[in-house]
Amino acid sequence: MSEATIGVADPDKEREILTRLERVPFKGMMVVYVLTLGMAVLFDFANDMSLSFVAPTLQESLGFSVDNIAFLVSTTLFGTVVGAWLGGRVADRIGRMRVLRWSLFIGSVGTMSFALIEGVAVFVVLRFLSGVALGALYIVAITYLIEISPRSQRNARTAFVGFFGTASVVVISAFARVVVPLGDYGWRLVFIFGGVGLLFLIPMKFMPESPLWLVSRGRNADAEAAMEALERGHDLPDYTPDKSQAAIDRSLETAESESQMNGADDDGRPGKYLDLFRGRLVVPTSLLMAMWTLYIFVAVSFNVWLPTMLSLRGFSTEQLLTISFLGTIGQPVGALSMIIITRFVRRWIAMCAVSAIGMVAAFVFATTTVTLVLSIAAFMMMFTFGAFVPLANLTTAEEYPSTLRASGAGFTYGFGRLVNVAGPFIISTILAAVGAAAVSWLLLAIWAAVAVIALAIRFRPGPRIYIADAEEDQVGAGVPEPNGATV
Repeated sequence: MSEATIGVADPDKEREILTRLERVPFKGMMVVYVLTLGMAVLFDFANDMSLSFVAPTLQESLGFSVDNIAFLVSTTLFGTVVGAWLGGRVADRIGRMRVLRWSLFIGSVGTMSFALIEGVAVFVVLRFLSGVALGALYIVAITYLIEISPRSQRNARTAFVGFFGTASVVVISAFARVVVPLGDYGWRLVFIFGGVGLLFLIPMKFMPESPLWLVSRGRNADAEAAMEALERGHDLPDYTPDKSQAAIDRSLETAESESQMNGADDDGRPGKYLDLFRGRLVVPTSLLMAMWTLYIFVAVSFNVWLPTMLSLRGFSTEQLLTISFLGTIGQPVGALSMIIITRFVRRWIAMCAVSAIGMVAAFVFATTTVTLVLSIAAFMMMFTFGAFVPLANLTTAEEYPSTLRASGAGFTYGFGRLVNVAGPFIISTILAAVGAAAVSWLLLAIWAAVAVIALAIRFRPGPRIYIADAEEDQVGAGVPEPNGATV
């Protein structure tokens, strides 16, 4: 079947693919695929942050003003928002891998091109275009990862790839620390470093398309070929469909729920963008928009304003830098911890626990002035950022069917980033009018709201045909195969 031909999704084939994915072990080429996605996300984040590490040098070498730098930052932000929206939608239309490869190529080449820039105008245009590519890559990489992973391992793998994202700040800051002082060309090497991401186009060339997406487009033959590629190299028994009456009943229920959730047209072809905002998807879309908006506000506010808040409270430059550095360690630790924790704790409980840790950290910041205690609180707050993102990514993706998964993830995440353009102005107003302690109390309240939203997403009424249900029966246990064996 050609890519332009769209058939009707087959719920039985989808159920078969989900069952077969459970049997694919995490070894061989599957490890290569996940590591490739992780490294792509690492360079995606590193390229996104590269400007912040060379901004002072750009002012000295090219005469860029503070306003120029601010405009470049805003341009990048808008680019990533457009990329999340556009990339997610295009990935639902033409496939995950094509968008992944092109976004990695454009983002890496775009970042490298900054090394040749001399003027602001061209820099702004290229920064926007590369931002679009970087925003698309992140959303589609997470979507693809979820769709090729066993349901029982999606939490762990999403957290594993999230670790690479949090580690990117360490990588790019260390590289910038070495090369920027080398001379006038040092800042250019930081941008050239972004081109290393092009190397990961090689393993991406051999990565199969998402079989779940192919099934959602009615391309069963292509889905079978993609599934066989994921199974290749593993000594797996032939798949035998479950023909029991219970399995048949589940398939019928899934077919009915799929049609209702997708908002399918009369011809059975689901996946319109407007379906995100009507029918049974309007509630999860609204909740996810709120969740991402609040979480991004907390993360951006704390990361950007932490040194300023500490300075306003009388801490010396040495003290505030020490507290900030110790805090940054928390992000990769938080991401890694979710690999283990989600094996024993249900995801919605983990989300509430992470929110509670954020509330405690904010309370400490509002009430304590002891450097050591504040360092621990900074670590705790940064821990929540690394821990919450993989949980939020997976929760978002699993609220949507395959035909709208990337679109829904891209829109809700992009909406949160877009709204938070106003975030820095809100914080600066509070700091000027009330003081640093008030910001901490605000962050505490927002973390509480995030926990409420997480509970609302988990316990909202309506049909659930994705992992939110299946997960509850799989925490800490193996997943049964059709023959009764356990993976």
